[in-house]
Amino acid sequence: MGRGREAGASKQPVVQSVVRAARIAQALALAPEGMQLRELTARVGLHKTTVLRLLNTLISLGLACKEERTGRYRWQPLRLLWLAGPLRDAVSAVQLVDVVLEDLVAQTGETAAIVLPSLDCRSLVVVSAVLSDDPLVADLRERTHLPMHAMAGGKIFLAALPRGEAYAWMEGGLPAVTKHTVTSPDALMAELGEVASQGYAVSKEECVAGLNTLAVPVLDRTGGVEAALVLIGPASRMGERKMLGFVPQLQAASQRLSKLLASLNLSGRGGAGGSHNGPPPQSPFRAL
Repeated sequence: MGRGREAGASKQPVVQSVVRAARIAQALALAPEGMQLRELTARVGLHKTTVLRLLNTLISLGLACKEERTGRYRWQPLRLLWLAGPLRDAVSAVQLVDVVLEDLVAQTGETAAIVLPSLDCRSLVVVSAVLSDDPLVADLRERTHLPMHAMAGGKIFLAALPRGEAYAWMEGGLPAVTKHTVTSPDALMAELGEVASQGYAVSKEECVAGLNTLAVPVLDRTGGVEAALVLIGPASRMGERKMLGFVPQLQAASQRLSKLLASLNLSGRGGAGGSHNGPPPQSPFRAL
Protein backbone atom coordinates (compact mmCIF):
# COMPACT_ATOMS: atom_id res chain seq x y z
CA MET A 1 0.00 0.00 0.00
CA GLY A 2 1.48 3.33 -1.02
CA ARG A 3 2.09 6.34 1.16
CA GLY A 4 -1.16 7.85 -0.10
CA ARG A 5 -3.19 5.17 1.71
CA GLU A 6 -1.84 5.47 5.22
CA ALA A 7 -5.18 4.75 6.89
CA GLY A 8 -5.38 1.23 5.51
CA ALA A 9 -7.37 -0.26 2.67
CA SER A 10 -10.54 1.77 3.22
CA LYS A 11 -12.16 3.29 0.13
CA GLN A 12 -13.63 6.13 2.19
CA PRO A 13 -11.97 9.56 1.78
CA VAL A 14 -9.65 10.47 4.63
CA VAL A 15 -7.85 13.62 5.79
CA GLN A 16 -4.19 12.66 5.82
CA SER A 17 -3.20 15.27 8.41
CA VAL A 18 -5.70 13.76 10.86
CA VAL A 19 -4.41 10.27 10.13
CA ARG A 20 -0.85 11.40 10.75
CA ALA A 21 -1.79 13.23 13.94
CA ALA A 22 -3.55 10.09 15.17
CA ARG A 23 -0.42 8.05 14.49
CA ILE A 24 1.65 10.52 16.52
CA ALA A 25 -0.96 10.41 19.29
CA GLN A 26 -0.79 6.62 19.40
CA ALA A 27 3.01 6.65 19.55
CA LEU A 28 3.01 9.14 22.44
CA ALA A 29 0.30 7.20 24.28
CA LEU A 30 2.50 4.09 24.13
CA ALA A 31 5.49 6.00 25.53
CA PRO A 32 4.45 7.66 28.81
CA GLU A 33 8.09 8.58 29.46
CA GLY A 34 8.02 10.71 26.32
CA MET A 35 9.93 10.57 23.04
CA GLN A 36 12.63 12.61 21.38
CA LEU A 37 11.72 14.09 18.02
CA ARG A 38 14.02 11.69 16.16
CA GLU A 39 12.51 8.71 17.98
CA LEU A 40 8.99 9.81 17.17
CA THR A 41 9.87 10.51 13.54
CA ALA A 42 11.33 7.03 13.15
CA ARG A 43 8.35 5.43 14.91
CA VAL A 44 5.65 6.99 12.73
CA GLY A 45 7.66 7.01 9.49
CA LEU A 46 6.97 10.64 8.62
CA HIS A 47 9.24 13.54 7.67
CA LYS A 48 10.71 15.48 10.58
CA THR A 49 9.07 18.78 9.56
CA THR A 50 5.66 17.10 9.29
CA VAL A 51 5.97 15.54 12.74
CA LEU A 52 7.15 18.83 14.25
CA ARG A 53 4.26 20.76 12.68
CA LEU A 54 1.70 18.29 14.03
CA LEU A 55 3.37 18.22 17.44
CA ASN A 56 3.19 22.00 17.67
CA THR A 57 -0.52 21.80 16.81
CA LEU A 58 -1.13 19.24 19.57
CA ILE A 59 0.82 21.41 22.00
CA SER A 60 -1.22 24.49 21.07
CA LEU A 61 -4.38 22.52 21.88
CA GLY A 62 -3.00 21.49 25.25
CA LEU A 63 -2.93 17.82 24.27
CA ALA A 64 0.83 17.39 24.30
CA CYS A 65 3.79 19.08 25.90
CA LYS A 66 7.56 19.32 25.50
CA GLU A 67 9.89 18.91 28.45
CA GLU A 68 12.48 21.63 28.05
CA ARG A 69 15.07 19.80 30.16
CA THR A 70 15.00 16.55 28.20
CA GLY A 71 13.53 17.70 24.89
CA ARG A 72 11.02 14.85 25.06
CA TYR A 73 7.47 15.16 23.78
CA ARG A 74 4.64 13.48 25.69
CA TRP A 75 0.93 13.65 26.33
CA GLN A 76 -0.20 16.37 28.73
CA PRO A 77 -1.18 14.15 31.72
CA LEU A 78 -4.17 16.15 33.01
CA ARG A 79 -5.54 16.71 29.52
CA LEU A 80 -5.23 12.98 28.86
CA LEU A 81 -7.23 12.25 32.02
CA TRP A 82 -9.91 14.68 30.85
CA LEU A 83 -10.12 13.00 27.45
CA ALA A 84 -10.44 9.62 29.13
CA GLY A 85 -13.33 10.77 31.32
CA PRO A 86 -16.15 9.46 29.09
CA LEU A 87 -14.40 6.07 28.94
CA ARG A 88 -14.29 5.41 32.67
CA ASP A 89 -17.36 3.21 32.45
CA ALA A 90 -15.39 0.95 30.14
CA VAL A 91 -13.18 -0.14 33.05
CA SER A 92 -15.83 -2.61 34.17
CA ALA A 93 -16.03 -3.86 30.59
CA VAL A 94 -12.30 -4.61 30.59
CA GLN A 95 -12.76 -6.61 33.78
CA LEU A 96 -15.55 -8.65 32.19
CA VAL A 97 -13.46 -9.27 29.08
CA ASP A 98 -10.56 -10.41 31.26
CA VAL A 99 -12.82 -13.00 32.88
CA VAL A 100 -13.32 -14.61 29.47
CA LEU A 101 -9.56 -14.51 28.86
CA GLU A 102 -8.85 -15.98 32.29
CA ASP A 103 -11.21 -18.87 31.60
CA LEU A 104 -9.46 -19.51 28.29
CA VAL A 105 -6.05 -19.52 29.97
CA ALA A 106 -7.35 -21.97 32.58
CA GLN A 107 -8.61 -24.29 29.82
CA THR A 108 -5.50 -24.19 27.64
CA GLY A 109 -2.60 -23.23 29.90
CA GLU A 110 -1.52 -20.64 27.33
CA THR A 111 -1.62 -16.83 27.19
CA ALA A 112 -4.82 -15.31 25.76
CA ALA A 113 -5.15 -11.82 24.29
CA ILE A 114 -7.44 -9.55 22.30
CA VAL A 115 -5.79 -7.57 19.51
CA LEU A 116 -6.77 -4.78 17.11
CA PRO A 117 -5.01 -3.18 14.14
CA SER A 118 -2.84 -0.17 14.96
CA LEU A 119 -3.97 3.21 13.67
CA ASP A 120 -1.88 2.84 10.52
CA CYS A 121 -3.18 -0.74 10.04
CA ARG A 122 0.34 -2.15 9.62
CA SER A 123 0.72 -3.82 13.00
CA LEU A 124 -1.30 -5.12 15.94
CA VAL A 125 -2.13 -3.54 19.28
CA VAL A 126 -2.72 -5.74 22.33
CA VAL A 127 -5.95 -4.46 23.92
CA SER A 128 -6.05 -6.89 26.84
CA ALA A 129 -4.14 -10.02 27.80
CA VAL A 130 -4.05 -12.63 30.55
CA LEU A 131 -0.72 -14.39 30.90
CA SER A 132 -0.11 -18.08 31.38
CA ASP A 133 1.53 -19.08 34.65
CA ASP A 134 4.16 -20.96 32.67
CA PRO A 135 7.60 -19.29 32.83
CA LEU A 136 8.12 -19.90 29.09
CA VAL A 137 5.37 -17.46 28.18
CA ALA A 138 6.14 -14.29 26.21
CA ASP A 139 4.37 -11.06 27.13
CA LEU A 140 3.46 -9.43 23.81
CA ARG A 141 2.12 -6.38 25.65
CA GLU A 142 5.74 -5.25 25.91
CA ARG A 143 6.06 -5.22 22.12
CA THR A 144 4.76 -2.19 20.24
CA HIS A 145 5.36 -3.53 16.74
CA LEU A 146 3.64 -6.81 15.85
CA PRO A 147 3.43 -6.91 12.03
CA MET A 148 -0.05 -7.81 10.77
CA HIS A 149 1.14 -10.36 8.21
CA ALA A 150 3.34 -12.23 10.69
CA MET A 151 0.76 -12.76 13.46
CA ALA A 152 -2.26 -15.06 13.47
CA GLY A 153 -4.38 -12.17 14.74
CA GLY A 154 -3.29 -9.98 11.87
CA LYS A 155 -4.19 -12.66 9.33
CA ILE A 156 -7.72 -12.68 10.74
CA PHE A 157 -8.14 -9.00 9.79
CA LEU A 158 -6.42 -9.36 6.42
CA ALA A 159 -8.60 -12.35 5.54
CA ALA A 160 -11.69 -10.16 6.04
CA LEU A 161 -10.60 -7.81 3.24
CA PRO A 162 -11.79 -8.25 -0.35
CA ARG A 163 -9.05 -9.76 -2.49
CA GLY A 164 -8.17 -6.52 -4.28
CA GLU A 165 -7.92 -4.55 -1.05
CA ALA A 166 -5.76 -7.24 0.53
CA TYR A 167 -3.32 -7.04 -2.37
CA ALA A 168 -3.35 -3.22 -2.07
CA TRP A 169 -2.45 -3.57 1.61
CA MET A 170 0.44 -5.87 0.72
CA GLU A 171 1.94 -3.16 -1.48
CA GLY A 172 3.15 -1.62 1.79
CA GLY A 173 5.59 -4.53 2.04
CA LEU A 174 5.80 -7.88 3.79
CA PRO A 175 9.12 -7.66 5.62
CA ALA A 176 10.72 -10.82 6.98
CA VAL A 177 10.60 -10.64 10.77
CA THR A 178 11.95 -14.17 11.23
CA LYS A 179 13.06 -16.82 8.76
CA HIS A 180 9.52 -18.26 8.89
CA THR A 181 7.68 -15.03 7.93
CA VAL A 182 5.57 -15.28 4.77
CA THR A 183 6.87 -12.55 2.45
CA SER A 184 5.27 -13.55 -0.86
CA PRO A 185 1.95 -11.75 -1.59
CA ASP A 186 0.63 -14.75 -3.53
CA ALA A 187 1.56 -17.18 -0.75
CA LEU A 188 0.00 -14.96 1.89
CA MET A 189 -3.14 -14.51 -0.22
CA ALA A 190 -3.51 -18.27 -0.53
CA GLU A 191 -3.21 -18.60 3.24
CA LEU A 192 -5.75 -15.82 3.80
CA GLY A 193 -8.22 -17.75 1.65
CA GLU A 194 -7.81 -20.73 3.97
CA VAL A 195 -8.24 -18.49 7.01
CA ALA A 196 -11.50 -17.08 5.63
CA SER A 197 -12.90 -20.55 4.92
CA GLN A 198 -11.80 -22.32 8.11
CA GLY A 199 -12.43 -19.46 10.54
CA TYR A 200 -9.05 -19.46 12.29
CA ALA A 201 -5.44 -18.51 11.59
CA VAL A 202 -2.08 -19.78 12.78
CA SER A 203 1.39 -18.29 12.88
CA LYS A 204 4.32 -20.64 13.47
CA GLU A 205 7.34 -18.61 14.60
CA GLU A 206 6.59 -15.99 11.93
CA CYS A 207 6.76 -12.97 14.25
CA VAL A 208 8.88 -14.14 17.19
CA ALA A 209 11.29 -17.06 17.00
CA GLY A 210 10.09 -19.89 19.22
CA LEU A 211 6.56 -18.48 19.55
CA ASN A 212 3.35 -19.76 17.92
CA THR A 213 -0.04 -18.04 17.82
CA LEU A 214 -3.58 -19.16 17.04
CA ALA A 215 -6.40 -16.67 16.40
CA VAL A 216 -10.12 -16.49 15.65
CA PRO A 217 -12.29 -13.46 14.85
CA VAL A 218 -14.51 -11.74 17.38
CA LEU A 219 -17.54 -10.70 15.33
CA ASP A 220 -19.89 -7.77 15.72
CA ARG A 221 -23.65 -7.86 15.17
CA THR A 222 -23.27 -7.45 11.42
CA GLY A 223 -20.76 -10.28 11.08
CA GLY A 224 -17.82 -7.89 10.69
CA VAL A 225 -14.51 -8.52 12.42
CA GLU A 226 -14.57 -6.54 15.65
CA ALA A 227 -11.29 -7.89 17.05
CA ALA A 228 -9.14 -10.99 17.04
CA LEU A 229 -8.86 -13.40 19.96
CA VAL A 230 -5.38 -14.88 20.13
CA LEU A 231 -3.75 -17.77 21.96
CA ILE A 232 0.02 -17.45 22.40
CA GLY A 233 2.48 -20.13 23.44
CA PRO A 234 6.02 -21.42 22.94
CA ALA A 235 6.47 -23.52 19.79
CA SER A 236 8.11 -26.25 21.86
CA ARG A 237 4.85 -26.82 23.71
CA MET A 238 2.12 -25.44 21.46
CA GLY A 239 2.77 -27.13 18.12
CA GLU A 240 0.35 -27.13 15.19
CA ARG A 241 -1.59 -30.23 16.28
CA LYS A 242 -2.07 -28.86 19.78
CA MET A 243 -3.07 -25.43 18.41
CA LEU A 244 -5.75 -26.97 16.21
CA GLY A 245 -7.07 -28.84 19.23
CA PHE A 246 -7.61 -25.47 20.94
CA VAL A 247 -9.78 -24.07 18.11
CA PRO A 248 -13.14 -25.09 19.69
CA GLN A 249 -12.25 -23.45 23.03
CA LEU A 250 -11.07 -20.32 21.26
CA GLN A 251 -14.24 -20.11 19.16
CA ALA A 252 -16.46 -20.59 22.20
CA ALA A 253 -14.61 -17.79 24.01
CA SER A 254 -14.96 -15.60 20.92
CA GLN A 255 -18.73 -16.08 20.92
CA ARG A 256 -18.85 -15.10 24.60
CA LEU A 257 -16.87 -11.96 23.84
CA SER A 258 -19.10 -11.04 20.89
CA LYS A 259 -22.22 -11.27 23.08
CA LEU A 260 -20.53 -9.37 25.89
CA LEU A 261 -19.36 -6.50 23.68
CA ALA A 262 -22.77 -6.24 22.02
CA SER A 263 -24.53 -6.02 25.39
CA LEU A 264 -22.10 -3.40 26.71
CA ASN A 265 -22.74 -1.19 23.68
CA LEU A 266 -19.29 0.40 23.85
CA SER A 267 -19.49 1.23 20.14
CA GLY A 268 -22.85 2.98 20.35
CA ARG A 269 -24.65 0.22 18.43
CA GLY A 270 -27.87 0.49 20.37
CA GLY A 271 -27.62 -2.73 22.39
CA ALA A 272 -28.79 -3.39 25.90
CA GLY A 273 -26.17 -1.10 27.37
CA GLY A 274 -27.37 2.20 25.93
CA SER A 275 -29.03 4.18 23.19
CA HIS A 276 -28.09 4.20 19.53
CA ASN A 277 -25.76 7.09 18.77
CA GLY A 278 -25.41 6.66 15.03
CA PRO A 279 -23.63 4.15 12.83
CA PRO A 280 -20.49 2.46 14.19
CA PRO A 281 -17.13 3.72 12.95
CA GLN A 282 -16.04 1.76 9.88
CA SER A 283 -12.71 -0.02 10.17
CA PRO A 284 -10.77 -0.67 6.97
CA PHE A 285 -10.63 -4.27 8.19
CA ARG A 286 -14.36 -4.70 8.80
CA ALA A 287 -15.64 -7.55 6.63
CA LEU A 288 -17.95 -6.38 3.84
